[in-house]
Amino acid sequence: MMELIASGDSVVQATVIYPATQAADGIALARLVVQQRALADLVEVEVPRLVQLYAPVVTAENVEQYLPTAFQS
Repeated sequence: MMELIASGDSVVQATVIYPATQAADGIALARLVVQQRALADLVEVEVPRLVQLYAPVVTAENVEQYLPTAFQS
């Protein structure tokens, strides 16, 4: 995908990067909710209602920054 963006010849003009652990993190949080437990390293006593992930938008202007960590899909 990022190679398409970098080439500039594609209909694809941007993509969004999500952490590779996103699904596992969601499952872990759901498990804590079901068990009525909290995250040990949070100050709050319960699982947060919102977890915001860093998900940069990759465009032709910044694709070179993200290509080294990209994987083929």
